[in-house]
Amino acid sequence: VSNNKAQQKQLENTLLRELAGASGNILDNTELIATLDSCKTAAVEIEAKLEQAKITTEEISVARAKYVPAAKRGSILFFSMTGLSSLNP
Repeated sequence: VSNNKAQQKQLENTLLRELAGASGNILDNTELIATLDSCKTAAVEIEAKLEQAKITTEEISVARAKYVPAAKRGSILFFSMTGLSSLNP
């Protein structure tokens, strides 16, 4: 996820640098148009990956929530067993 966000930020910076450095009519600048097109394609791919990562994160959270009761019982059992050793040294 962080790599995709970093790549998205890098694309934005590249696009801004190209636009700032453009002179004259930007519609006649084929290099700028090619950069815009490649940035757009990459941004769509990155956005799809980020959306999939968001869905996966939600699925993991739901699955993790199912284990909370078992973890709670396990911690109670652990500390109960630990406490029993101090009753009869």
